[in-house]
Amino acid sequence: MINELLTRGMFMTHFSVGEQVIIRWGLHQGQKAKIIKTLLADGYKVKIQDGSIRFFSSKGLEKQKAEVQEAT
Repeated sequence: MINELLTRGMFMTHFSVGEQVIIRWGLHQGQKAKIIKTLLADGYKVKIQDGSIRFFSSKGLEKQKAEVQEAT
């Protein structure tokens, strides 16, 4: 089943509650958010840094890369 999804290009990223993400498009494009609830199938309720709550599919979100701290 997984191989079939990969060959069709339909593999979706899954996120966990509490995970930090970045909004991929829309009015909040590029802003950081936090997953606050997973919904059926491929839906996520997120809280954006400005305090607003929005709903996205995994296509509208991307995993936030770990920020590297520079040694001073």
